[in-house]
Amino acid sequence: MKRAWAFAAAAILFSAGSAIAGTTKTQISLDGTCVVANVAVKKVLAAANENDQCATLLAVGFISKVKGFGTVAELGGATSELPGYVATIVLQYPFATGGAWSLYYTTDGVKVNFAYSGTYTVVGAGYHAPKGAVSLKDLIPH
Repeated sequence: MKRAWAFAAAAILFSAGSAIAGTTKTQISLDGTCVVANVAVKKVLAAANENDQCATLLAVGFISKVKGFGTVAELGGATSELPGYVATIVLQYPFATGGAWSLYYTTDGVKVNFAYSGTYTVVGAGYHAPKGAVSLKDLIPH
């Protein structure tokens, strides 16, 4: 139940945006892809959305320390490109250009599959990924 409340809080965090004191927003481009995500963080809660030429992605998660990964923003959610799939993007945190990211997915909520990893770039508002860049759909076997 606590986890459900945390996800609801993360969703509110993003929808309310910077109106909530202490929320930081960062726009991140996953290098080599068309994914440009708007990520909002407040303490340990994180939320992200992406809605441009690529797809619609809505994700919520946490900032945490993960053995073998260090401190990360772990964001799980759904993308309009792959109905029935849940994608989890793990980003090195704090956000800095050149940070690593990894993509995992599940179709049954039981088995977690690795799909791809790379680096990301912190970009400014209004940035658009290069045309022809790959999307999450291209990285996840289906």
